[in-house]
Amino acid sequence: MNTQPAFPRRRMAGFSLVEIMVAILVSLFLLTGVLQLYLGNQQTSRLGSGVSEIEQTGRFALNELSGNLRMAAFQGCADANRVAANVLARNAPTTTLATSAILGFSVTTGGSWTGGRIPINWVGAVPLAGSDVLQIQGGSRSVSNLASAMSSASANVPLASNPDNLTAGEMAIIADCTAADLIRITSVTGGLTLVYSIADNTLTTLSKAYTNTTGLNAAQAMRFNSWVYFVRDSGRDAADGSAIFSLYRLDTSRQNQAAQELVEGVERLRVLYGERSGTDAIRYRAAANVTDWSQVVAVRVALLAASRDPVLEAADTATYTLLDQSVAKAGTSGATLTYPNDQRLRRVFTASANVRNRRDL
Repeated sequence: MNTQPAFPRRRMAGFSLVEIMVAILVSLFLLTGVLQLYLGNQQTSRLGSGVSEIEQTGRFALNELSGNLRMAAFQGCADANRVAANVLARNAPTTTLATSAILGFSVTTGGSWTGGRIPINWVGAVPLAGSDVLQIQGGSRSVSNLASAMSSASANVPLASNPDNLTAGEMAIIADCTAADLIRITSVTGGLTLVYSIADNTLTTLSKAYTNTTGLNAAQAMRFNSWVYFVRDSGRDAADGSAIFSLYRLDTSRQNQAAQELVEGVERLRVLYGERSGTDAIRYRAAANVTDWSQVVAVRVALLAASRDPVLEAADTATYTLLDQSVAKAGTSGATLTYPNDQRLRRVFTASANVRNRRDL
């Protein structure tokens, strides 16, 4: 008798518990690797964004400061150290451009000012303690020749062009190689004729009747810039709740102006001034140690820039050197100047600028 079943039996097929556990373990390893790769890429992306951010901050701030430092004391052909401008404008932020074109100040940790003469109400808010304040004054790069000769020293000033779009309330320099006048504009007739009345000026008679003669002694007109740069709290907070500091610029050539935020992420500003001595040697000094501001012929600037948000994996512990100062992490023993204990990326930017318009020093 045949006892074989009609169909052959097959052994049960499938995965054992051990095989399943091994597969799960391998999957976990793979997922962990993928997750680590993702997190690593994310951290790299954040770090790259932080680097790009502070590079942009540093370049912009240094370009702004360096460019205007080079133009400090500019009043056309007339050298400010040889030809003193006749200041007619009321409430002018200067009495002589020779000494006010570059001025430096420091805000001490106690909140007082050293090394200069800027009233604190010019700034409108107390700058960051331990940081520097820098004033730069001079004529604009954009100059205009006169369209015609002035009929008298008290006549309005006819411009051939108005590249800076001068308007009422602004200050302007009118100068040739032998004289210079600083006026406050009352109105601009037809967009090209500067009117300066007794309401805005102490006198309405310039040093001379300027002409439109071509050549070396040609009279020119330009906007007068008077800017004060400083660092202060922007009033905004980063993702971790810490304050964001910014570089500000205050226009002191006009009355009741609010400080303008130029770029965020600047935590500290340090400035040293190259003062020429009687032996023609240039010594770089802090603002409090400068003896004659009219002899400052070069300036060194350093700033500490930080990313807006935390991008480092651990807290920043570096000590940063800004020219002759050191800035350490908050809580560092013996440190006078500190930055917040956070994970923001930081970098120091430095630049030097020669004051081109002090030619005869």
